[in-house]
Amino acid sequence: MKQIEKNETQQSDKEAQAAFAVLIAAIEANDYASFVTPLDNQMKEALTKPAFEMVVAQFASRLKKGCEAKYFGELKTKGYAVHLWKLTFKDQGDDVLAELSMKDKKVGGFFLR
Repeated sequence: MKQIEKNETQQSDKEAQAAFAVLIAAIEANDYASFVTPLDNQMKEALTKPAFEMVVAQFASRLKKGCEAKYFGELKTKGYAVHLWKLTFKDQGDDVLAELSMKDKKVGGFFLR
């Protein structure tokens, strides 16, 4: 069996990194208008303000205490570039997997698991 090489210095592309930074900052600041800026039209319609506020309630206080994001890599799925990050919080609580799907420089999906 061929050994799989691991690239420790892998970095996200510039558009994905910029969108990720906007989304995380918007959650921390409870700023819905900023959050929807990088989203594609379908995602904007799907993500209502009440749904956004549920995410804010779950993660904003943890983000304000501090968080480290480690980029894992990119997957190509159904025409999207899916970028993955591990979020480790300073509050010592559970880590979170962040998944950002991009196509045509717009975010078509964003999940915190």
